Amino acid sequence: YVFDHSVVGKAITLASGEMNVNRSFCDMLGYTADELRQRRWQDITHPDDIELSQKMIDELLSGARDSARFAKRYLQKDGSVVWADVSTSLRRDSAGKPLYFMTAVINITERKMAEARLQAVFAETQHLYAEAERSRRALLSVVEDQKATADALRTSEAQLSNALQIARAGHWEYDVATDTFTFNDNFYRIFWATAVEVGGYRMKSSDYARRFCYPDD
Repeated sequence: YVFDHSVVGKAITLASGEMNVNRSFCDMLGYTADELRQRRWQDITHPDDIELSQKMIDELLSGARDSARFAKRYLQKDGSVVWADVSTSLRRDSAGKPLYFMTAVINITERKMAEARLQAVFAETQHLYAEAERSRRALLSVVEDQKATADALRTSEAQLSNALQIARAGHWEYDVATDTFTFNDNFYRIFWATAVEVGGYRMKSSDYARRFCYPDD
């Protein structure tokens, strides 16, 4: 009675593979009890899990273990896959000869599907993190390059300024966009003037022409 009416799938399986199962086991796979009596456990096991199942059976038969618990996939009558938590032990007679395997089977398909979804989310999270880290490193590299460029530019400007001071050469720059000249002190010394007298280091091209160019030029 307990075997037949258990809410957990149960099977009595011979070493040759033939089975006697209860109603819960039949409901899990969509077979009738008579249909399953005509099949062996290999017929309803996912091909990729037959080797694992046989390994557990061999260890029980050899006495290497008294019981086994593992997860495996069964094939339903319509071909769909059911994941199961399988607990099995070997019954022997008084002489130690194997009689049959007593197996309890619990459907864990929903749990396996949830685990698969969780793994997918984790993998996607890892991918996004890796992408973010690559972007961060790329941005950091750009910032470092910009900083290095700015430092090099400041160094170059300082060296140029020092060179001009040493050479006492007049120097000017012209900004086309603003039509503005920028001069250094040595430029003003050439014309016996100072930035203070002229009104600063910058001036428009018209003022430059008026102050420092010969009218005919």
